[in-house]
Amino acid sequence: GMIGARTLTIIDTSIDEAIWSLHFSGRTTGGYADGGVRPMAFETHPDGSTNRLFIQISNYHGVYVVDFAQRRVVQKLDMPSLPISRVTNDALQGSPGHGLAVSPDGRQLWSTSKPNGYVYAWSLPDLEYLGGVEVGHIPDWLTMTPDSRYLYVANAGSNDVSVVDTKEMREVARIPVGQVPKRNKTVVLP
Repeated sequence: GMIGARTLTIIDTSIDEAIWSLHFSGRTTGGYADGGVRPMAFETHPDGSTNRLFIQISNYHGVYVVDFAQRRVVQKLDMPSLPISRVTNDALQGSPGHGLAVSPDGRQLWSTSKPNGYVYAWSLPDLEYLGGVEVGHIPDWLTMTPDSRYLYVANAGSNDVSVVDTKEMREVARIPVGQVPKRNKTVVLP
């Protein structure tokens, strides 16, 4: 994905060539706002091939759903609205959401909301809204444990990482870390 070009490009790695692209403009997204491609996550078929892509776009507070076979946006998931007194515009940088994760078991999609200070979940494959969990200030990148039980949220504004229990839908810990955490990964050690 590209921010400046507002384009998602699919590359066939067997020939190292672009095979199709989707430009995110009002025309190609069913009238949704223009925006650069930010984080994305993949939902796969049982054989591992791509089913859908979930994409966060600049200046849109939600998630675009792209059907890989149809090569088009088929749905959008708006983030819930909170009272204005609960919303922040700190550090948006054109990206109200900058963290997505499909659980390793393929049953949930998670997204961050910087303005709301929440992470939100939808069931897969039906995209039924499951709810939200309040986390630290300016939630960014996400990672999950291999068993899909815990979601780790890098909170860039509060310099910590939230640990979310995905079954109980609640924050169970907040781990202090260094300044402005963003990128995170889950590693299983022997």
